[in-house]
Amino acid sequence: MTKFVSRIARIEMERALLVTAVALQRYHLEHHTYPEQLAALSPQFIQTLVQDPMDGQPLRYRLRADGSFILYSVGDDGQDNGGDPTPEGAFPKQWLRAKDAVWPVPATQVEAKAEVLKLAAEWKKKDLESAGSMEFRKRYGLVSDPPQPSGVTNQTMK
Repeated sequence: MTKFVSRIARIEMERALLVTAVALQRYHLEHHTYPEQLAALSPQFIQTLVQDPMDGQPLRYRLRADGSFILYSVGDDGQDNGGDPTPEGAFPKQWLRAKDAVWPVPATQVEAKAEVLKLAAEWKKKDLESAGSMEFRKRYGLVSDPPQPSGVTNQTMK
C-alpha cells in the first residue's frame, strides 16, 4: 500500500471508530448501559453499522466485566490481535498505530493514580537533576547572579 493510500485508510479507520463510539455513547445515555453487540445500535443510533476499512469486516467490539467496552480496528497490519493497544514502531503515543487501533477509554481510578504517581516520580527526578546541575554551574562560575533592577545593589537590598 502506498503511503498516500495508507494515510487515507487510517483516516477512514479513525472515522469509523468515531462514528461507532458516538453511537455507543448515545445508546448508553438512553439505556444506562452499553449494548451486548453493535447490531443493537442500528437503526436508532446509527443508520448502518460501519465496517473496518482495514479488512472489510465489522469493527471489533466487546463488553468488559466492569461495564465499559473495547472497540477497535485491526489496524495497519490487518491482523486481529484481540484489541491489543501495544504501540508499534517509532510512534508510541499514536493509538492509531498500535497493533490494533483501540478506541480510547477513560482510565480507571487505579490506572489514573498509577499514572500520577509515575509522573510525580519523573518530575521529582528531573527536579533533583536540575538542582544538581544548578549547583555545579554555580560552583564553577557558569551562572551569574540574577540581574538586579537598576539603581539597586546587593548593599541596598540588605
